[in-house]
Parts: sequence; C-alpha cells; structure tokens
Amino acid sequence: FFLLVDVVQVLRGMTSTTYGWTDATKQLMSFSDVVYIFSFLSTSVVPRYTFFILGVLLVSVAVADTWYVGKLFQSGIVHKLWPVKLLRFTVSSIVTIFFSSVIKWLLVPVECLVLSNSDEAFSTYFHGPG
Repeated sequence: FFLLVDVVQVLRGMTSTTYGWTDATKQLMSFSDVVYIFSFLSTSVVPRYTFFILGVLLVSVAVADTWYVGKLFQSGIVHKLWPVKLLRFTVSSIVTIFFSSVIKWLLVPVECLVLSNSDEAFSTYFHGPG
C-alpha cells in the first residue's frame, strides 16, 4: 500500500507544468493522490502551526525510537520487538507516504516568514541589510 501511494505522489510531482504538462493533467494527478487530498482539505480547516507541531512530533518519535532501539541492541536486549516494529512503521511511513507532507509541515514557519516579507530577502530578515 505504501508503495502505491508513493508512486502516485511521484507521478503527481512529475506532472508539473514546469515539465510541460497541462494544468488539467496536473489537477487530475493532484486529486488522485490521497495524501494531497487529505493535506488540501485539512489545511483549510486546521491552523497551519498545528501541522508544524505534528511534523515535529512525528520526526521526534522516529528519532527517539531510533535512539531507544539502538540502546536496546547495545545492551543486548533483543526480545522486545515493539520498539523495532514502531521504528519500522514510523520511518517507512515518514519517508514514503508522508515525506512531502512532513517537509511542507516543517517549513511552515519559514514559509510564513518569507511570504509575509516578500519585498526583502530571507537572509536580510535575519542578518539585516548589507
């Protein structure tokens, strides 16, 4: 299932108007992507910073579980399988079906900053002019 969703997401990215496809083709592929539809519908209802927090939590769970599994293997405890299964599920879902969504969610603060200050560069906002 993850592979099919991932293939549809790649096809959605490949049918961009940048690569010569028409807007109708791009829209058709966008509405065949389950993750895009969920993201499109939920961002119109839920505040954007909620998705940033969700993205940070997903990545934090994956990193914390990676650290925990590493500690378990280092101490020789191999009979606990739930952390390994959780790690497999979180990492495989984050890098396949949720990859573009999580990247977009993690860039929410930066995107809002850039869009609100469109007349100045992003580096100018942080470092000042010059």
